[in-house]
Amino acid sequence: MKFPHQLSFLNREKCDVCENDCKEFIQTKSKYFGWNTCTNKKCNKTIQKWYDDSSIKNKILLEKFGEIVCIQRTDGKIDSGWMIESDAQQEEKNGVYWIQVKHPTKHLSKQVKLSDLKQWNNINI
Repeated sequence: MKFPHQLSFLNREKCDVCENDCKEFIQTKSKYFGWNTCTNKKCNKTIQKWYDDSSIKNKILLEKFGEIVCIQRTDGKIDSGWMIESDAQQEEKNGVYWIQVKHPTKHLSKQVKLSDLKQWNNINI
């Protein structure tokens, strides 16, 4: 299994499955992160399995956390009113899960660790 990696829109690389020329990207819900792929359906299915195996779906996170979450801002203050915007995604085997959160009225977004989000919201999952 390959984990998602930084995508480059200028320098298309080889398909992460078959090593043929890359024709498109399969992005995680985080910007500029995912897999390079050709147009072969088998490669796309393989990458979908990798995605499923390295992520926790947004629906499950919303069931555990609810619609609105608290996050810690860069200045150290806990701020409420944020929303989970993505699935939780690992970047490496046994790695931490990262989640994109956004504040809908402040037009801010941030990547946070799932473990931190649990702590800030007193969630045990």
